[in-house]
Amino acid sequence: MKLTNQLVLFAVLFSTPMGFSQTNFWQPTSGPYGGGTRTLAIAPNGAIFASVFRSTDGGLNWNMTTVPVSPSTIAIDDSGQIWIGTVGLVSTNGLYRSIDDGETWLPLPNGLQNAWIRSIAFNSHGHVFVGTESSGMFRSTNRGIGWDSINNALVMNASMVG
Repeated sequence: MKLTNQLVLFAVLFSTPMGFSQTNFWQPTSGPYGGGTRTLAIAPNGAIFASVFRSTDGGLNWNMTTVPVSPSTIAIDDSGQIWIGTVGLVSTNGLYRSIDDGETWLPLPNGLQNAWIRSIAFNSHGHVFVGTESSGMFRSTNRGIGWDSINNALVMNASMVG
C-alpha cells in the first residue's frame, strides 16, 4: 500500500503542468553587450545596474554609465544612492558612490581607496558595511565619511582567501 501511494504521488508530480518544466521561465533581454556582468542591483526607481551598464526600462535597453572603473560589487541603499566597490588597479581601487542615479560617481577616499572591495551592505540604522579582499570588514556610521575596522572576531586565514 505504501509503495502504491508513493508511485501515485510520483506520477502526479511528473504529469502535471506544475511538474519541473521551466518553459519560458527565463526571457532574454537586449543586452547588456560589450562586457561581462559580475554584479547586479536594482534601484528603488526600478533602474537595473549590471556592472557598468544601466537599464531604465526593465532590461529592454541598456546604456553604459559613467562608472570610472569596472565594479566588483554594487549595492543600493534605502535612499537610492548607488555604491560600487572595485578591485584591480591600485589607482582606481576603492569605494565610489552616486547620488544621481549613476550619472556621476565620486570616490570615497576615507581609508578604503586602496582596498579591493568585495561586498557592500547596509543595516536598518543606515550603517554601511564593506568587506575587502585582505583588510577585513569595515563599518561606517556616517555614510562613508569615516570607517572603523570591525575585525575583532574575524580570523584571517590564507587558505580561506582566494
